[in-house]
Amino acid sequence: MLRQHRLRAIGPEETGSSGLNAAFIAGNSRGVTQDLPDLRTPAPAPPPEAAEDFAEQVLTAFESVYHRFFRGDPVANPRLRVETVAPAVVLDTMTVVLVTPWTLNGLFCPPSTAVPPEWLDVSGRPRRVFPGQIEGVGRYLSVHLLPDVSHLQSPQQVRTMAAAFAGPFGASVRQWRTEDR
Repeated sequence: MLRQHRLRAIGPEETGSSGLNAAFIAGNSRGVTQDLPDLRTPAPAPPPEAAEDFAEQVLTAFESVYHRFFRGDPVANPRLRVETVAPAVVLDTMTVVLVTPWTLNGLFCPPSTAVPPEWLDVSGRPRRVFPGQIEGVGRYLSVHLLPDVSHLQSPQQVRTMAAAFAGPFGASVRQWRTEDR
């Protein structure tokens, strides 16, 4: 159910201005009221299978980034490959933990109306939120869960770490989306 708010446009004699406000009320100096929907009504949650689709899009896009920019780069850990772990829908936001040969990140894709946080507290540590956009995924937000993966010895080791971060990352996104609604 949408909540309704009343809007009253005021005339130039009440504000001392003309211009846009006067044009808005089109000469009605006594004011106009109009029912408007509450724009803070939560967006519908994506279906659960949307998280799997999101994870596949993220995987494809970041495999391309790896092959174009990081393959053979000394920053990239040659023992690791691009993987996605624990895709989920958290309220109205798709999330996934992204493993790459150069970093371990939490990616999330909230509705376009969401106000992105500057920080998320994941596992008791504040982490800066970075906006991104990549072909095949579109706009997303990310946090560094483990910025340097060069010391990791195996894909299984990084998958275990990614799975361990998935719960706290999802909980942080849930807290943010609950507060933002």
